[in-house]
Amino acid sequence: MTLRPRQHQDAPSLDSPTAWLACGLSLVALFVAFGIAYSYGAFFSSMAQEFGTRHGGSALFFSATALLFFGLSGVTGPLSDRIGPGPLLVAGGLFIAAGLVGTARAGELWQAYLAYGLGVGIGASCVFVPVVAAVGRWFARRRSMALGIAVSGIGLGVLGFAPLSAWLIELHGWRSTYYFYALAAAVILPLAGILFPRPGRAPDGTHAATTRWGGRRFAQLYLATFLLNTILYVPFVHLPPAAEAGGIDPLRAAGLVGIIGLASVVGRLAIGMLGDRYSLMHLYRGCFALITLSFLIWGTAGSYAALMLFAVVLGFGYGGYIALTPAILARLFGLYSLGRLLGMTYTAVALGAALGPVLTGLGVDLTGGYLMILIALHLVGLLAVLATLPIRDEPVTGTTHPQRDSDP
Repeated sequence: MTLRPRQHQDAPSLDSPTAWLACGLSLVALFVAFGIAYSYGAFFSSMAQEFGTRHGGSALFFSATALLFFGLSGVTGPLSDRIGPGPLLVAGGLFIAAGLVGTARAGELWQAYLAYGLGVGIGASCVFVPVVAAVGRWFARRRSMALGIAVSGIGLGVLGFAPLSAWLIELHGWRSTYYFYALAAAVILPLAGILFPRPGRAPDGTHAATTRWGGRRFAQLYLATFLLNTILYVPFVHLPPAAEAGGIDPLRAAGLVGIIGLASVVGRLAIGMLGDRYSLMHLYRGCFALITLSFLIWGTAGSYAALMLFAVVLGFGYGGYIALTPAILARLFGLYSLGRLLGMTYTAVALGAALGPVLTGLGVDLTGGYLMILIALHLVGLLAVLATLPIRDEPVTGTTHPQRDSDP
């Protein structure tokens, strides 16, 4: 009788209770980090008024931060493959807290840019890719479902933090609200990092695929990711002020971002579960199409109900897209260095998320409205959908199929 090596006997198996612990802690970490980061739209008007900036200048807060927290994933992803997500979560919580305190104390615009951009940007980069890659490696049979549950923390964070922020700002001002959030980040994220179980070594059979992941297929996926994210993060910055400009009160305007968060939770869970049964690429393209369609709804919206419909359609597609991205990478390229793969993919997210909101703000300042800009964003979304069409839903030779992965 052949015995398995001791390290495999002692290591918790895939899809085990330990794996679900990692999934739950990922949900909590993403809830806090991205609930804070994506609630920026609720702070937009107050900060713009105090610092005397227009739409383009204020959007730089979010764009600079997005460039860092997605762009630095190219560093934190490979690092998480080596040391695990725990230490990075501790560092991320401290960076976010320091950035929020610095922003709250800023007396000049450049000080706020520097503090928020560096603190929240670096901090969030230590959270998303490390925990998502870890969840991807902890699961085999239920990978898409587990990833959907984990990243639903982002949607729940948007749902909770956007209206909470508007309420706290109304009661205490935007500076005090950032102090409250700094305390939450400094406590919750390090605690999650201390408790987070480090995933085991990826299956050896996935190694061969990583020698090919820089080829045409990855380039196609990278281009589609860049184009989609050029439009995807615009509503997190511009939807509340656009709604306010249409006569909607600030609390209801901020609530639209919360609706995006709620719909994204449904999308992450529903499409995440479907990903274990149906073609990942067909589902992925469907998410791209929903996001693109939503901007037509926003552009023609003449009421709060229509804006709510936009938020629901966008949120559902956005949630499914986020849940399926790591599953797509694992399917096409294997599990070996999944953190590195995610990190490189999210440099495309960084470029798109940095460009979209600020270009939209500049366009609004130039045209005096959102209609022409929203039409342009819809066209960019169509290009993103077209960019996914050549990508085939089959693993590169040498990868391990997600349903057949061995224990770490």
